[in-house]
Amino acid sequence: LLGVEREARADRARWEARRDALEQLLTPEDGTAELMGRPGVLGQVAPLLHVTPGFEDAVAAALAPFADAVVVDSLARGLGELDAARAAGRSLRLVVASDSSGPSDGPAEGIGGARTELPEGATWLADVVTCEGAAAPLASLLDGVVACSLETAADVLEVPGVRAVVTSGGDMLRSWSVEGGRQASSVLSVRADYEEACAQAEAAQARMAEVSEQLSEA
Repeated sequence: LLGVEREARADRARWEARRDALEQLLTPEDGTAELMGRPGVLGQVAPLLHVTPGFEDAVAAALAPFADAVVVDSLARGLGELDAARAAGRSLRLVVASDSSGPSDGPAEGIGGARTELPEGATWLADVVTCEGAAAPLASLLDGVVACSLETAADVLEVPGVRAVVTSGGDMLRSWSVEGGRQASSVLSVRADYEEACAQAEAAQARMAEVSEQLSEA
């Protein structure tokens, strides 16, 4: 039991260290980070996006630049923060909360209202993400966007209703543009890793508590 306890303790320390490191990466790098905790700032957008594992970078590319934005309670608040950011020479990304904002998790229709069958391996991006609360309006950015491999992107773009494709690496392609090449993980991918680290740290703590109780009874 002592060996199990030591192993659980080491696991907890490892996952807590990873959790803490990832938490630092979740902080926006521009003026957006300075808004956290201020009146009228409701939090970050990323926790409101629930993405099927493996599609995080694709969703972040499709929602750019709002995947790591913060939510404010009104347009007036957002305009005030914009004035302050301009005066300070900072950039920021805001999403305005709406009382009518609800979860949006159904399949989005393609352009023209029709859902077209996609080639094997391609997925309508709206099928793999739920945008909750203030993030619900972002679902419109996913309309007509398909996740697929770079090799099949050109063929998928020919499918009626597809306006853009994104790859698992976050490359974004349209019939008139190509954007990509970045290798860094998106904020959604980092958040998924962070949530896993939190869960693993809690599981290790639970194992420690269980073994400690058994040792005390021995």
